[in-house]
Amino acid sequence: MPFPVVPPSVRNYDAGDWPVRKFNTQNGTEIRLLYGNKRYNLKLSLTYANVVDTTVSEFIAHFAETKGTFKTFNLSNAARVALLSGWAGTPGQLDMPGGVDWRYASSPDIEQIRPGISTIKINLIGVI
Repeated sequence: MPFPVVPPSVRNYDAGDWPVRKFNTQNGTEIRLLYGNKRYNLKLSLTYANVVDTTVSEFIAHFAETKGTFKTFNLSNAARVALLSGWAGTPGQLDMPGGVDWRYASSPDIEQIRPGISTIKINLIGVI
């Protein structure tokens, strides 16, 4: 089962950083060494507000299929397009390349608003 193709109501994206090691010398000079050519610790927090419970069930089923925070998964092109819906900036600026695998950082947080309508929050970590 692929990650559900649903545009989020709120999207928080942390682009991570490259592996950098900082050293300070005795005279106060700072030296930085780059330890790789890929970013790590990408974070994506998604909120789907006031969605029907069948949509929430899709996310729960996907979470169960990935064994919670254990397995990684790749976002389909359709899912990436849905996740970036509403972004009016430069295309590619919210760099979520297809080569990034994702895993759940925690279990989905579900809040029932009224019968049949819920808000679900998903936290993902990018794994390159």
